[in-house]
Amino acid sequence: TEFEKGAYDRAEVGYQQVLTLTPVGDPGRSGLRERLASSIYKQGEQSRSTGNLRGAVSHFLRVATVVPGSSVRPAAEYDAAASLIAIKDWTGAVGVLERFRKDYPKHPWQGEVSNKLAVAYMETGQLTRAAGEFEALADAKTDPQLRRAALWQVAELYEKAKDAQHASRAYQRYLQQYPGPLEPAIEARFRLAALYEKSGQGNE
Repeated sequence: TEFEKGAYDRAEVGYQQVLTLTPVGDPGRSGLRERLASSIYKQGEQSRSTGNLRGAVSHFLRVATVVPGSSVRPAAEYDAAASLIAIKDWTGAVGVLERFRKDYPKHPWQGEVSNKLAVAYMETGQLTRAAGEFEALADAKTDPQLRRAALWQVAELYEKAKDAQHASRAYQRYLQQYPGPLEPAIEARFRLAALYEKSGQGNE
């Protein structure tokens, strides 16, 4: 009744009490655990709707602690990461997203996780790891414009990370796949030449 009324905090307490009184082998425990997880998740949604994103994160992450096998756990952890990004807690977001990737390798949201991880890595100064994410995204994208933008981002990030070898390879790949438009292609050649010059390959 509390769940249907939207009193999810009281519903959580009620489901906990019922589970305590339900024998371990009882077939009804599975459904009760799912409702318990939903009660916690709904509290996260309520906190998020009122702008309390830090509180929302706390509830979303509690799902994994209280009911680790719940079917709503992936959504809860994904929403926790999104809320952390919204409040610019990039380090926290990286931790949640990396755990999501490890725990749910075949989940259909893995592509979105890569997008979010790429940004979070950039914001935390992990430029090489960000480049790796953008490279994976470039390989996965079907839209030519998105692929081109991702490949350019890869090259720039490696260059900023002072990884001349990978930056050169990324610019070479960019030019092979996208000889046009002309302006960015010229810029890519200019940057590639500068990288060769720095590495002593200017005459190649």
